[in-house]
Amino acid sequence: MIGGLTRSASTRSKGCGSDGLPVAGFIVATGRFTQPVRAALARRRPDQLAAGCLGNPPRSDKSAIGSAMDSAELLSPSDLATAQPAKIVYLDQNKWIDLARAVAAPEGHPEDRTLLEFLCAKVEAGQIRLPLTASNLYETHKLNDPAQRFNLAYTQVTLSGAEVFRGHRRRLETEAALVLSKLYKIEWTEQDPDWVFSTLFLEAHMDADDPRLETPIPERVLALMRAYPQKAMLDHLAGGPDDVRRAAISKFESGCEALRVDIEARRIRHRGESESMRRRLSDTNPRA
Repeated sequence: MIGGLTRSASTRSKGCGSDGLPVAGFIVATGRFTQPVRAALARRRPDQLAAGCLGNPPRSDKSAIGSAMDSAELLSPSDLATAQPAKIVYLDQNKWIDLARAVAAPEGHPEDRTLLEFLCAKVEAGQIRLPLTASNLYETHKLNDPAQRFNLAYTQVTLSGAEVFRGHRRRLETEAALVLSKLYKIEWTEQDPDWVFSTLFLEAHMDADDPRLETPIPERVLALMRAYPQKAMLDHLAGGPDDVRRAAISKFESGCEALRVDIEARRIRHRGESESMRRRLSDTNPRA
């Protein structure tokens, strides 16, 4: 899925992730290793990781990869001549897995490696953005192999800049309000073009200030997450106690299954009703 929403200059600098990570540096670093990407991260001090330097090597290391990492060689002259709004590119989870494999073992995945380098150059040039969805985060978070989960999370965090599509509820509320305002000629305050994106990974599920949260997130925690969004997303996906991660995944999947069973039971109960009656029953009693 490709769109043409405008890049937000206030929160993202050209060629960098939201923590200031040069994306081409990511390729230069990981291209030097055939073992999992953890080796690249292990070379960075904790204070560098906190600043978002996820494996960004000295610029002199660029010679290890050669001219294939020169962005100008991957972009056409017309692309470089005029600045265009960055295109929004959605990658399904299986494509992220292919890219992660090309990071960890480039010799074994030459075609995916070529695509990876192309995408990195495009991201660094500010020509595309690769935001993640709640589904991407869930699919990565549920992987039980720590090394595989880390490699995939590292790739997603770096290329996306920790940017996510906001959750379904927020998108539905905003888009429905826009439609109704036009339909009934109600005054509408135009949203920032980037309203649909966030660099707080949790907002792929719900807004940080959503009233449905039983325990509000402390502002101090949110401030740290906003300051280091890539580090926060990586810690969520690949860090933390494994028993907590497994319990969270199990609870989420149980809730999804309960919801599916409830929906199917409701469909069976009201199969003989007209569409208008089914809608009325749903509006008055969602569990009817």
